[in-house]
Amino acid sequence: AAFECTRLLKSIQLCRLKRRYIATGRVPPKPSGKPLGWLWEINKVSDEDFISMVGMDAYMFMRFIVFCLRLCFFWSVVGTIVLLPIYSIHGTNCADNWNRFTVGNISEENLEYIWAPVGMMYIFSAYMCSLLYVEYNNFVSKKLRYLVKGDPEIHPQAYYSVMVENIPPT
Repeated sequence: AAFECTRLLKSIQLCRLKRRYIATGRVPPKPSGKPLGWLWEINKVSDEDFISMVGMDAYMFMRFIVFCLRLCFFWSVVGTIVLLPIYSIHGTNCADNWNRFTVGNISEENLEYIWAPVGMMYIFSAYMCSLLYVEYNNFVSKKLRYLVKGDPEIHPQAYYSVMVENIPPT
């Protein structure tokens, strides 16, 4: 919400609109003024163009955000469809408010349903591992291509240099 309200302020978000970025094609298309209109424009940009615009670190940060959104969406939908009905139907029904939708509501007569959260955790872990596998393959291919191709504004020697400062005299 804060970004959406301040995204048109030149001093913060529009600092990439400099001549050198525009000349090298490192600026995405101008987004519409509609709320969240920038999302539609940024989705039109290919991964390679996005990396050239913002760099490898920002690209991987965006991939991490998408990874987290996928996990949260999957867990929210599957948990709502599977776990909430099990907890509310097979529980004691003496719990009030939100407690009737938690695992604490499962009665001693229905302890076989206590395996539902365990099974869901295995499903969630398998889904998370598959997402991590996809992200790792994406990272390796993009990082190798980025290291070979490089950034036109960074000297190639910078990729292989390490600066050590403040070494003790002893």
